[in-house]
Amino acid sequence: MSKAAILAGAAMLAAAVASSGCCCRSGGGIQTGQSGRSVSEVPMQNKLHEGLRPFPEAYRNASNEIKKSEIFRNANEWRAAFAKQNGLGIVSWQGVITDISTTQGGGLAAVSVKSEFLGFRIFFRSGMRIEKGSGLYAMIEPLREGAAVVFSGKFVPDDVKGYKEISLTERGSLDEPEFLVDFTEIKPASAAAAGK
Repeated sequence: MSKAAILAGAAMLAAAVASSGCCCRSGGGIQTGQSGRSVSEVPMQNKLHEGLRPFPEAYRNASNEIKKSEIFRNANEWRAAFAKQNGLGIVSWQGVITDISTTQGGGLAAVSVKSEFLGFRIFFRSGMRIEKGSGLYAMIEPLREGAAVVFSGKFVPDDVKGYKEISLTERGSLDEPEFLVDFTEIKPASAAAAGK
């Protein structure tokens, strides 16, 4: 599949979802806890899912490794263009906590948040960089894995991909991208809906 066809497909998918007026179909967006909000209520988050969603299938259907790598490069170009257009900021996106871990003794912590829309998953990871005693550390300390949350922060920039993506393989980068994020706030979805 050509680069133009992939990018055109991503644009057509986004237009179809926008014109349908429906955000949560079978296998679609997640509801995030008691707030009842869905990923589709955050336009930039929604667009990221819609834009990246066509690439895994194109990669799987490619005839050889050269074509697969071309699709991988196309995905990186799309991400870089998206980052240039939309910036690094993340404001009140929705997701689910998938992991909270610490160094021995808990001096540093890491958190991972999963976002899913239209059956496509994206992971947002802090890396082991959250210091004990910080406001963010205090925010994540009471949270459980599986908890619906609302989060804000900034993507870590990357010269090639736009946003720093830390998957180990090309396929992993396309199937379930893992973006490095500097979180500034992570709240339970119910508390965010109540304005706490």
